[in-house]
Amino acid sequence: LLSNHSRCGIRIKETMPDHLRDHRLGPHIVALGTGFFPNQSFASTFPDEPYVNTYRVGQLVADVPAIDVYLGSATGIPEFSGQPFQTVSDYQSFIRGSYENNATVAGVPADVLFNGGITLSPGDAIVQYFAGLRSDPASGNALNVVGPGAIEDYRPIPDYAQVRAVNGAAGSGSLNVFLVRPGETTASRPATFPLLDFGTTQATVIGAGGYDLVVRGADGSVLIGPERITLVETSRYSLLLSDTAGGGPPLEWVLDPTPI
Repeated sequence: LLSNHSRCGIRIKETMPDHLRDHRLGPHIVALGTGFFPNQSFASTFPDEPYVNTYRVGQLVADVPAIDVYLGSATGIPEFSGQPFQTVSDYQSFIRGSYENNATVAGVPADVLFNGGITLSPGDAIVQYFAGLRSDPASGNALNVVGPGAIEDYRPIPDYAQVRAVNGAAGSGSLNVFLVRPGETTASRPATFPLLDFGTTQATVIGAGGYDLVVRGADGSVLIGPERITLVETSRYSLLLSDTAGGGPPLEWVLDPTPI
């Protein structure tokens, strides 16, 4: 189901199978935006209640070893400090509201990689990935950093795992990402994450167990895999796809378990 969020221009894609919808707190949402998130709420609220929101960040800017992330202007102490390349932080809790949102080179607040805004709504668990290149040769060495994010579904699902894939490789083009059971081939089933463009994220619910990870480029060439992975029941993962450290190919991957 694809729809448009009129307030922010964010495309929302629901990927949870129909037979699992009774296991969740609310819609499983993928936000393909530029740092702004819809004002969604999974709980009843009252004006005087100081509801908090949990928020975490991922670092996929390949030519920057680590980033700082600020909720507000890029001054003072960052909310997330020194987040290393190809990692995702733990959750932190913040009071609901709308914030300016900045990512900078770690320890250099004047070197802003991303500037946007974010709305933290009661009860939401939000992940935001900062991805791309500080100096992109394909764009005349211009800054090319994006901040795709999503509201995460944090309720464990028996017999299943949840996987969120993000394409943080600036020069990758559109990727087709497959999770296939051992013995199967990519020719026998559609991509698990089809047409995953740079700066976008998709999520799915999938049976627990062993899989082969295969990533194909738009031309069908194999960029990754097959690589054997194991998905544990009720667990959640970020599948991080990025340039190699410093920028450029080969495409690299990290399967990062999400804290419960």
